[in-house]
Amino acid sequence: MGLGSKLAFVPDLHYHLRGEWYIETAADAIRRVDPDVLVIAGDLVDEGTRDFEGLKGILGEISCNENILYWVITSTGAATRGGQ
Repeated sequence: MGLGSKLAFVPDLHYHLRGEWYIETAADAIRRVDPDVLVIAGDLVDEGTRDFEGLKGILGEISCNENILYWVITSTGAATRGGQ
């Protein structure tokens, strides 16, 4: 990434709290900016999010070494959290 490159930073989407309309709005804004690099950080989901059925075969655990909390995609496709 060099001078003149565009970076989009999207923090704390909180899918479960804000819903699909919010994610779609954010995605539309990102498409309009057409960034060279997209960084998605912070809380993407909240406890109780159940829309992970399609990810079960791909992801088992989503974690961050800097955070004491981690999210696990359970066999039901729900996100749960715990401490490391």
